[in-house]
Amino acid sequence: MEANLTRTRELGEVIQARTLNGLNAGVDSSIANAEISRAVLSLVDAQNYEQQQASQLSIQMGINPRSFVLDTATAQQPPRDLLGTMSTDLSANPDLRFLASRITTSDRLSAYITKTGLPRLTLFGVGQERGSGFGPGYASNPGDYSTSFFKGLTPVRANYLVGVGITWDLTDLGRSRSRAAAQRQRSESYRSDYLLEQNALLNQLALSGQQIANAVTKYRETPVQLKAATDAYLQKKALYENGLANIVDVTQTLYLLNRAEIDRDIACIGVWQALLFKAGTQGDINTFIHQL
Repeated sequence: MEANLTRTRELGEVIQARTLNGLNAGVDSSIANAEISRAVLSLVDAQNYEQQQASQLSIQMGINPRSFVLDTATAQQPPRDLLGTMSTDLSANPDLRFLASRITTSDRLSAYITKTGLPRLTLFGVGQERGSGFGPGYASNPGDYSTSFFKGLTPVRANYLVGVGITWDLTDLGRSRSRAAAQRQRSESYRSDYLLEQNALLNQLALSGQQIANAVTKYRETPVQLKAATDAYLQKKALYENGLANIVDVTQTLYLLNRAEIDRDIACIGVWQALLFKAGTQGDINTFIHQL
């Protein structure tokens, strides 16, 4: 829109000069001013839209409102190597990884529940030590003892007990089988969810590949449209300056040129958007970042 405003003002200066010199009708100057005003309004609308998107970006990033310096490289140059983005691997997708972990957890829980109905083996042991502070010859020598606190704590006698216990609650056997069967059904439900999500992502991956191909096709056509629009504008402008065309013809080609520039930028960004869509499907943002 800034480029369109610049062109419109340059054309307005030419029309104004020719009108002041009596080479064109005064209405041409009015039409030029109207075109300049429309170009200004279009630029303001574009800036307003940019500010709205900046606000949304700030909200998503969790930061205070601010102005962003826009990088227009993605509107001028498509990804360098689209052949390197043709992978169909979905192993990094977070949704599939979550669903797979849920299946694994459910299967292990089912195995655990099954084992709760089996006999339980218990191992236990008890140890006991004591100290007295009296020596082994105390019976014959009453002075064979110590008043030291730490010597009184030193163990001189020890007892221990080791045992093995086996218990089996037969009523748990039926309950555990029923609970394990219910848990296996949950596992099957989780597997169905996984397959459904996997199928959806595979279709989405195929769609993203088609969108990339379509976006590239559109981008390759825009230079033809832009060159034709540029040639038409320059031709009509030259004819107008020589009195061989009217202001309506010039403004029409000016509009077509502006539209062609917008289509070129949108087509280029469309390739990036399709690539980002595929990276999101795969769950691997590096597919997109490596192209920047």
